[in-house]
Amino acid sequence: MKELTDLLGLLEGALAFPRDHVYALSDAEKVDSPRIQYQSTRENLRKVCKEIAGRAGKGDLVFIFLEGHGNFDEDRYKLNLVGPDPTGEELAEMFYSIPAERFVVINATSCSGGSLEALSGRGRIVVSATKSGNEKNLTHFGKYFIEAFANNNADVDKNSRVSIFEAFTYAAHKVEEY
Repeated sequence: MKELTDLLGLLEGALAFPRDHVYALSDAEKVDSPRIQYQSTRENLRKVCKEIAGRAGKGDLVFIFLEGHGNFDEDRYKLNLVGPDPTGEELAEMFYSIPAERFVVINATSCSGGSLEALSGRGRIVVSATKSGNEKNLTHFGKYFIEAFANNNADVDKNSRVSIFEAFTYAAHKVEEY
């Protein structure tokens, strides 16, 4: 939960995303934070994507951050949510129903490398915490990816902003150190 609140703080603070453009889902049974709108279920994720699709335009950027557990059965990636788990293909269908042309998808789950084929495409930056779907251990990538933006920790070129590549490089390095 700390990583989620840290990410929300960065998105709404330093990264200047308007609060009404940030959606958060959590696997907690009772969602009691005003910053977390929904429990993490496939249907709620679909609902949020439809709501964003109704608001987003072609020129918008959509940033999606997935954390938690995933699995891979040698054929398909699935994101573990409360209730039925969506496959990588179902996630792609939900996400890319949003009419924006630019997407950044950070999949910090275990087995996330198994989602790359389904989520990749034109106008999409997709970052996974694992190289393949066979890496089933809990990942630490997400916390370091978020940390990369705090106080511009990963601003290698010193331009006062952290790119997705800089955040990826920082997180990968910190995971290796860990």
